[in-house]
Amino acid sequence: MSRRLRGPAFYAAAVGVVVVVAYGVGKLAATYSNRKDNRHYLNARSLSTDGIVAQMNSIKVGGILPDHLLKTLEGQSIELSELIQARTLLFFFDPGCPSCHDQIEMMEEIASTAEKRNRFLIISRADLRQLLQARNEMGIKCRILWDSAGVFHDELNIRSSPFSVIVDKARVIASIVAGRFLNEELIGIANLD
Repeated sequence: MSRRLRGPAFYAAAVGVVVVVAYGVGKLAATYSNRKDNRHYLNARSLSTDGIVAQMNSIKVGGILPDHLLKTLEGQSIELSELIQARTLLFFFDPGCPSCHDQIEMMEEIASTAEKRNRFLIISRADLRQLLQARNEMGIKCRILWDSAGVFHDELNIRSSPFSVIVDKARVIASIVAGRFLNEELIGIANLD
């Protein structure tokens, strides 16, 4: 003869079964979550980027990025076109943006050689003291360019960060991204021939 659980004992047993099943499903799902999270992030980032670019009306994929005179943190003026490699990520950086710091840390980790560091250009309109402090505190070795009066940012109508543009040697825009890149994407940019 089977004994049936009743009242509080039944509910306790049912909750226990649910917890065990949920734990098992959670463990299984965790195996795939990183890949799925990346896919969801990329989809959300794409929608965000599309909305931001639609409001910009200044740059678009396939268009030519305007050349601009920027400054190094040491005060030297330099044309952007002099620094662009076969494929270069222009990363518009705000020192007060935590996601920007995360992005730079990933870029620095990947850019282990001078050749790879040249694939990443960091551009900011922030105060020079903030940029020098960020470079020193974060150990940034990638080149930082200062848009001292914010003219380049204004010309491109950049109002969000992190924000990136990937261009080729002719400054043709291959990609525009509002948000952080995934580590795998940065590795792909750094390792292009």
